[in-house]
Amino acid sequence: MLVAANQDSANLFTDPFDMQQGIRPENPDEDPYYRGVHFGEPFRDEGNHISIRIQGTLHAVGTPEQMITITSDSPTPGIYDWNHFEFNHGILSYAVVEYYRVIGPGDGTEVSHNILRHIGECGVGANSSVVVEYNTVSYAGHELIDMHNSSPTIRNNYLGPNPDHVGIVIDGGSPEIVNNTIEGCHLGILFISPPDTPIIENNTFIDNNKDIENPY
Repeated sequence: MLVAANQDSANLFTDPFDMQQGIRPENPDEDPYYRGVHFGEPFRDEGNHISIRIQGTLHAVGTPEQMITITSDSPTPGIYDWNHFEFNHGILSYAVVEYYRVIGPGDGTEVSHNILRHIGECGVGANSSVVVEYNTVSYAGHELIDMHNSSPTIRNNYLGPNPDHVGIVIDGGSPEIVNNTIEGCHLGILFISPPDTPIIENNTFIDNNKDIENPY
């Protein structure tokens, strides 16, 4: 599936912040990471960038031999070509998804056996009870997987390289993070607030600048 790059006629997110255009300037009175658009990064410009939201059940299941491809239609694609890919229910499996800003799966969904790459913001925003397993996630403008006050299952993934940014960000919640390989990231796992009752075990760290940063 080809997603039209930088051209939308029926934007889904009309919040004024998402509709802004241009580069987000530095402002000492603002949070530099506000809503996922950092200082110096392009705003989402939702009026001209497609988002995909599945409000029903997604069943996008390829095979190892015939993977689904969801990519930009630009001849010179870039990591901001299209914005969100969200689904409330269902499964995304055996797909290559690239040149997007963030995937946002809902509670009880599955993201498995995919190749996720060339990402503007976050590979998977696991802010739900999603199961994320057996994926290869690499090269994101922010973290490869993040979660905020949620309880996803993150297991058996290969995360990296992401040399300028983080493999996994944990902000509260009770995630299960097991049997992942995190390689070639600036930070392997970053805690930005202490989780409640996490399960974090049997993960392998290879050639990261720092494996775990936990100020708590």
